[in-house]
Amino acid sequence: MRALIFRITGILMVILLALGTINAQISRTERQIIFLSSQNLFELAGQVTQSNFQSDSAVIYLYREQIQGTVELVDSIHSYNNQGRFSFRKMVSGTYYIRAKSLNTNNNFIDTYYGGSAVWINSKAIVLRRDMINRTIDLEKMNVFLGSAEISGKVEYGSGDINFPIGEEAKNIPVLILHNGSVIRRTVTDENGKYRFSNVPIMNYSLVVDYPGKSMVEHLISLNSSKNKVENQDFVLEKSTVRFKGGATGLVATQDKLLKVFPNPCRSKLNLKNADRFTGYKLLDYTGKERITGATIENEAIDISLMESGIYFLILEGSNAKEVVRITKE
Repeated sequence: MRALIFRITGILMVILLALGTINAQISRTERQIIFLSSQNLFELAGQVTQSNFQSDSAVIYLYREQIQGTVELVDSIHSYNNQGRFSFRKMVSGTYYIRAKSLNTNNNFIDTYYGGSAVWINSKAIVLRRDMINRTIDLEKMNVFLGSAEISGKVEYGSGDINFPIGEEAKNIPVLILHNGSVIRRTVTDENGKYRFSNVPIMNYSLVVDYPGKSMVEHLISLNSSKNKVENQDFVLEKSTVRFKGGATGLVATQDKLLKVFPNPCRSKLNLKNADRFTGYKLLDYTGKERITGATIENEAIDISLMESGIYFLILEGSNAKEVVRITKE
């Protein structure tokens, strides 16, 4: 009887949708249909630009944050000969993210999220409760420098994604190399989930796997004349994070012998010694979420007394220096 009722109800839903009596948005991950009144639908519109000039050839991807915290691609549109303008209509209320992609592959402009970032973890969410028609995405331009180094690895699915078996190759996943916050290279994984960067300059980099809805701590790579080929930089896509296979967070502690951060473990305040080459700091939790930021000031401790007990990473940055210290908060 229950099966019969469900089948009749499902048929009725399809008929109502076809007749336009009700509006709905179907979620693949939530396995349900979200029904809404026609009075609660909104427009999300804006423009894609390149160096603040209009971009006529772009595709815009729309992501929606679902109830259980995942982020799902729900729509996409193209902007041709329309001064980069785009419009998503009849949108349900919720939290959205927008990514724009230039269709001109020769101009070094790369996929950029609303908020001005090439990676989702630094993008800006749009909380849609009314019409929003002036959202601009200015595409980031990649700074291409050539060198002799090479970086390669693989991306696979972990236990958190119900749509893919554990260990399956993650195809067409963006991987980026950043230097001091600027994108040096961007590629996507191949059919085997592998990626490779060639002719990379010998410098220190941050490696980021971009996947909407999954946070990640930048994975640090140091290259030099005797270490110009780095392999097996493998990552796993978990439910809400991207994990470096060589460590739980994707961030490797790189503290040098001169720098002193104490006490560690710590209950309240972290003291720094020999840290004059750094100008600022960030404290990230185990998932990669930024919890505290500030300027490094001589003889001034960093107060972490209000933080929960656990593992954190203290990132110290300067114009020509960057160190990562693993911190245990008691």
